Amino acid sequence: MMDNEIHSKKDLSINIGSALRELRKLRGFKQGDLGNRKIISEYESGRKSIRFDELLLILDKMNATIEELIYYIDDENFSVRERLSLEMATCLDRNNIKGLERIVKQATYYYNTTKSKFFYDHIAMAKANISLLSTTNDYMKARKELEPIKIYLLNLKIFFFNDLILLSQCLYIFDIDTSINLVEKAMETVKNHHEFYKDKKVGLSLVMNTAIYALDFDDYLHFSLDYSAYAKKLTISQNDMMGSLFAEIVSQIASFKLGDGTFSKEKLRNSLNICKILDWHSNYDTMKEFIQKHGIDI
Repeated sequence: MMDNEIHSKKDLSINIGSALRELRKLRGFKQGDLGNRKIISEYESGRKSIRFDELLLILDKMNATIEELIYYIDDENFSVRERLSLEMATCLDRNNIKGLERIVKQATYYYNTTKSKFFYDHIAMAKANISLLSTTNDYMKARKELEPIKIYLLNLKIFFFNDLILLSQCLYIFDIDTSINLVEKAMETVKNHHEFYKDKKVGLSLVMNTAIYALDFDDYLHFSLDYSAYAKKLTISQNDMMGSLFAEIVSQIASFKLGDGTFSKEKLRNSLNICKILDWHSNYDTMKEFIQKHGIDI
């Protein structure tokens, strides 16, 4: 066996062990709870390689999934990726073109250094959003920037945690048919691993973004109803009152547009009034504007 192969296996054992230790601590387990304390310690330190079947047994004891473990596997660029993701979210929230241009430069540097797909995707996402913000919403140009990401996601058979994040971030730029197709496939992951994703914002973000996006297309309004209903279930498990209120609003708007007889203006008013009672004034203004945008006089 070549030296670089030895180092590669050793590095993988260390990364898996580090992720396993992080998961164990987050779940509140001691090493002895998962098996022989000495062996678990050797796994976590990377001194001993772990077989896949042994790994699955340990994850099962913690009620954790492979997807969750993969998310916590660290490498030398982990902190950089976390910071870049945060900057991307902030720039998109504030329509900050200069900030997005800075992200393109940063991500390009790290991609040239590491060849990591993560940085390649962030270059494409930043450029696509720059196209939208610097033109009159030229979606055709923006979609060209995201074509490699679109092809990658369409070819996936299983969506892992980071794939769900990527899809959630690109959802509004893809055409509605592509978005619905991808979300339908991705939701199999979320539902098959409900115990994991019920506590994760990425699952809620994905279903809420889909429900909101579908409101603009008459042929897809039933998706708004389905996904807003599922979003309400996720907000309950996450104790997210604001998310629950917004999911209810999206559901009511979909019912209003469908004319299915379940629309209730009173429920909309109640959701807005709760925001006032809790002094969530900015959320109140945002939700009221969102309701009026869809043709409902509240």
